[in-house]
Amino acid sequence: MYMKFREEMFKKNFEPLAHKSSPVTLYDLSRQDDAFDAAMAEKGPKDGWRISDDGVIGGYSKGKLDMIRTSADYKRWVAGEALQDVFRDFEKENQQGGREGSPEIGDEDKGDSQIPFVPFIRWTGKIDTTIGLTSDAHRSGFAAIRTTEYPYGGANLQGLYNALEIVCRTDGRVYTVNLKVSSFFPGDMYQGYINVPATHPGSSKICPDTGFGFERLVLPFNKFALTAFGRLRDIQRELDNDVEIIHIGFTLMDGQDGDFQFDLARIRAVNFDGYSIRGDEIDEPVKIAR
Repeated sequence: MYMKFREEMFKKNFEPLAHKSSPVTLYDLSRQDDAFDAAMAEKGPKDGWRISDDGVIGGYSKGKLDMIRTSADYKRWVAGEALQDVFRDFEKENQQGGREGSPEIGDEDKGDSQIPFVPFIRWTGKIDTTIGLTSDAHRSGFAAIRTTEYPYGGANLQGLYNALEIVCRTDGRVYTVNLKVSSFFPGDMYQGYINVPATHPGSSKICPDTGFGFERLVLPFNKFALTAFGRLRDIQRELDNDVEIIHIGFTLMDGQDGDFQFDLARIRAVNFDGYSIRGDEIDEPVKIAR
């Protein structure tokens, strides 16, 4: 992850000025290393992605993260069957000389449609706002996931970008995007929101076909609010373009009981002019996340 980011940013030093601010990938679940990191979420808190819920304060909400790499995996998920063993697949691919992604991933993997499969993580669960009998909390009801951390001070965007692009599918609930950047104040966290209509109707039964429905949502940095330990800071410092990203998280804490489902395929740093992404080679529409 980190080395791929550094490689992309290094290449930009030799590109014409007009292309220096073309999008740069932060996390892409079609890449082997990112998929591996995401699959680590269910293995424990120290490596890979992290998943949490209000169980840490005596609550009853639950969340689960599944790495879905292929159309076969998706069919297994829908049927309630066990997914492919990601770690075994990676070991096999490395023994064969290494390969980016699974042999099933790529344009040839189109499932039952003519649209190429898009590897993604599916975050599902249930929010329960009931306060635990032994809890000291005054309110409850949240679930969260978090990406792996960028080492060595974070992913330095070199002042070239002003927004995040998040490729996802949502059930229409309001998701908080937590952006941890390098700062002199350890508690600082910038928060934005994904507040768009459901990708598909039907609450947690969205997305019947995995090649369809991914949306490209843009979150401008200047729309993020500065928080500390879950509260807005009295004095706001605007998040400018010159940031170093440590990690990115997603939290659901909208105060509503019930099931949730959120699919995530890719996160990029982009330069957004209010209408389109500068230097973008993807011919698909984008929209503001709220």
